[in-house]
Amino acid sequence: MESNPTYEDFEQICSLLNTVTKIDIRLTDSTGTVLQKYESLMLPSVPANPDNKYSYITERLHHCSPQTFQHHVDSTGIEYVSAGIWKQDKILGSIIVGPFISTEIELTFLNKELSNNALPLGKRSQIEHFYKSLPALTKKEYNAIGTLLVNLLLREHTPAQEIRSTMKRNSIKDNVSVLKMDPRIIRFRYDQEKKIMNAIATGNKKRVFELLATLSNNDLSYRFPDNPIRATKNITYVFTTLCRIAAVNGGVDPLHVHSLSERFALLIERSSNLYQLSSIRRSMVEVYCDAVVEASTLHYSPLIKKTINYIQSYLEEPLTLKHVAAVVKTNPTYLSRVFKEETNMNMMYYINLKRVEEAKLYLQGDTPITEIAFLVGFNDANYFSRVFKQIVSVTPLQYRKKYYR
Repeated sequence: MESNPTYEDFEQICSLLNTVTKIDIRLTDSTGTVLQKYESLMLPSVPANPDNKYSYITERLHHCSPQTFQHHVDSTGIEYVSAGIWKQDKILGSIIVGPFISTEIELTFLNKELSNNALPLGKRSQIEHFYKSLPALTKKEYNAIGTLLVNLLLREHTPAQEIRSTMKRNSIKDNVSVLKMDPRIIRFRYDQEKKIMNAIATGNKKRVFELLATLSNNDLSYRFPDNPIRATKNITYVFTTLCRIAAVNGGVDPLHVHSLSERFALLIERSSNLYQLSSIRRSMVEVYCDAVVEASTLHYSPLIKKTINYIQSYLEEPLTLKHVAAVVKTNPTYLSRVFKEETNMNMMYYINLKRVEEAKLYLQGDTPITEIAFLVGFNDANYFSRVFKQIVSVTPLQYRKKYYR
């Protein structure tokens, strides 16, 4: 920048960039200490997210030139674009744009973060939520931000004045071609969706599949005519909402429904073809209907309701009869007997059954089987495979090859 710029000039640049990009911007001094920040993102808190990264980013800029910007990716996969504020050959500070991501964060990466930072599995949902909240930029987009940032810093900031011009507005009907759908098709689709929700709320899988066969994804494909994957993902997200509402109406604990919904959302977004999305929709019907039938707990005693809700919410934890009995405040022997009387299965078999059902969801993707065992609460991959085969009659690898390859 020419003349003698002040930090106020750079604050105006930060404000301008924040307004245009809707990404967080930070202005630092030469040591990386944040002087001002402009935030657009309401990001959830996440463990292991230190502030000293800004000092590191700024320190690295000391070794660059005024005509360059830095694309920084930290150890957790979070990205930033930055450029130095120069006066001759000396850096006065920096402007840092971020956080954002430019590549899909895989489930295995999140699991490594949990392990590397010695965090409990219960933090998985929190970390997933954080990454899903970050803006996703293409390489072209973050390069454009970097180029714009360098050019803004190399030139004196000139405030612009608005000059308004107006013209007579035409009717919306003159400018927009409204896609007209047959009202009968719209009513039919909504009627079928109501019937699907009622079928899920009663755990009637057969009826759900019959109703789904009467609907076609093509009804809504016009919204993304050149991107059938995106269109199908959006339709599948809508179906997830229908399922979760129906499951709660069927008596399933809302916390359990939320957990299922979060897992399906990740599977949907990671899908790369229509076959995977079709498989996910079928799994959703199976899982939500089973949840209504097996976990709604409407006909169970208060003790078993509380026990089942706890098990379903903490499947990844090292659950034992003694531990669960302590949580629900009863005697382990008594709990074991009542659980068997009301569910027709012993509690540890029930826990393994629920873990295997969750493992089936992860087997739809490419997550390593050893990693899946860890995710669903098994400490030993071999034991997981034995339990899986005992319940499903095939090994996890055979199941994946048979249904999702």
